[in-house]
Amino acid sequence: MADAYGRRLAPLLATVGMTGKPGEVVKVPTAGTIGSPLLVLVGLGSDPDALAVRRAAGAAARAVTNAATVALALPATTPELVRAVLEGYRLGGYTYSRYKSNGSDTAPAEIVVLSPVARRKGDRRRVRRGSARRRRRGRRPRLGQHPRPRT
Repeated sequence: MADAYGRRLAPLLATVGMTGKPGEVVKVPTAGTIGSPLLVLVGLGSDPDALAVRRAAGAAARAVTNAATVALALPATTPELVRAVLEGYRLGGYTYSRYKSNGSDTAPAEIVVLSPVARRKGDRRRVRRGSARRRRRGRRPRLGQHPRPRT
């Protein structure tokens, strides 16, 4: 993105008032500068960890509405950070619309994490294994939620 905008990026960010604080979200129309019609910038803070990356991905998910494909360019240099990006986006974009009259699904069909880690086979396996573990844990009923046995 910085290569596409060049020296125009810093003045653009100053114009829209982007400071980079955690949770800050700014939408910028690209006007053909990059392939996407909309660029969503999310603040991470000065020293982003997995939690900050997860929250930033969630903020991006809430800001993006009705997109077929979403490409996320967040700092994802380890499998744990890639997993944090994916989990954050999925959790941030969740809406409970079962009982809404127009229950149309606006979730993107494809989410792409732009990271060299996501391309390496061993790391891809680690990301998949970790998210599958979390899914299995999430399905278990919590203590006190077990159905009572019939007697």
